Amino acid sequence: MIRWLDVHLIGTEDWADLLDAVPPHCAYLIAEMALDCAAAWRELAGALERRIQATGEVDRGDAGGAPETTVRAGR
Repeated sequence: MIRWLDVHLIGTEDWADLLDAVPPHCAYLIAEMALDCAAAWRELAGALERRIQATGEVDRGDAGGAPETTVRAGR
């Protein structure tokens, strides 16, 4: 899953090209779809954070990044 996410990650600096490719008549639909995707990802992140809090275990595997995981509260 980490490899798939890394390949499909699009940074905000790449949005300009994507925005230019959206026909005006599709903008509302694509915006709605993006909001739905964001909500689904937010749910996934929340579930993973709850699992981390419940188990107290953090296994960073080969993901790299910061030496410890910060779990945000208040979701």
